[in-house]
Amino acid sequence: MIPRCGAALTAALVCAVSLPLSSSAAERRYQPVPPGTVVHHQSVGGPTVSGVCQSGVVAGTPDVLGDLFPPNDTYFTLIHPTQCSSCSLATLTSAHIMMQFHRECSIPVEITVLAAVGTTCLQPDFVHVLCPTFATTIDGGVSVDPSDFAIALPSGCQISQDAFLCVNFVASTDSCSADADQPQIGIRAGCPHCQSYENIDGGGLEDVCQFGVGQPIMYVDIGQCVLTPALKRSWGTLRILYR
Repeated sequence: MIPRCGAALTAALVCAVSLPLSSSAAERRYQPVPPGTVVHHQSVGGPTVSGVCQSGVVAGTPDVLGDLFPPNDTYFTLIHPTQCSSCSLATLTSAHIMMQFHRECSIPVEITVLAAVGTTCLQPDFVHVLCPTFATTIDGGVSVDPSDFAIALPSGCQISQDAFLCVNFVASTDSCSADADQPQIGIRAGCPHCQSYENIDGGGLEDVCQFGVGQPIMYVDIGQCVLTPALKRSWGTLRILYR
């Protein structure tokens, strides 16, 4: 069983990284988003701090909307601290999720940041938690347009290496549990492999690009960036340092 991101991470999760990717049996439906669609911006869990830059799958407007499959429909999005002016240490202030609600309801989510593991194809490292799991709720209303939900992250969430933003859609509430009422996720067209993964209720870690549609729009704000200075040394200084 492939684990989902959550508070209960145990030694059994070690096997998750080495298991093969498996195709989901879920029926996937996609809805195109008309050009020029206006995206609304909403904050979740209190005020959010705008970042000096963003990392992940960023887009002003989604190209299509895709179905969610709670309970425990979990997405993993690759983020790089070096995308922000070659940060050696990046402080993450908020996580963003592009969604559209078709009726008023709330959906509980869990947010975690995991380290990335691998060489040619990075994957989430389930035993190396960089920012602990916390739970929140996204409240949405009926809208003809998608919304960029910005979720404030707990203080002290920092990364100094490639990582994965993990978003677990824990469950759907009764008010939006019918298929036609389920919120949808915003998707950006174009799909490089090894950057976005999904795991539906422990059924298998899968690269979303195998579906050939695009990547879910999920990213983080980097609010503070510590740079590693490039020190210039003269040959005389280097001889002294290494003498």
